[in-house]
Amino acid sequence: MKIQKGCIILLIFLWGCSTTIAGSNSFLYSTPSAQERAKFKDYIKKGYIELGMTKEEVRTSWGEPKSIKQKKTNGYDEIWIYVPNWKFKDQMYFKKGVLVRTDPDYLVVSRMEGHGILP
Repeated sequence: MKIQKGCIILLIFLWGCSTTIAGSNSFLYSTPSAQERAKFKDYIKKGYIELGMTKEEVRTSWGEPKSIKQKKTNGYDEIWIYVPNWKFKDQMYFKKGVLVRTDPDYLVVSRMEGHGILP
């Protein structure tokens, strides 16, 4: 009986951890509202990026990427690579011309209230 309870607790713990890990770098993309689009203009002035921005908006905010991978990888049309310094590499993933993921994931100003870290 104690072993079964221990296994159940362990499974719940592992399930919770896997959900957190998977959720930390994923975002359910939705088309930005007109209000969010207006915020993007402010973000661009500050040099921020946000999921849902177009390639042009990201380019205006961050400038030209160091390189662009144009082959389709895991459903992404393009991957833009920025190298802010010798130690790090920032990647922007685009689908149909829209930013849908970043790596690392904290680069964006999150549209989910209370989340995200400003660069």
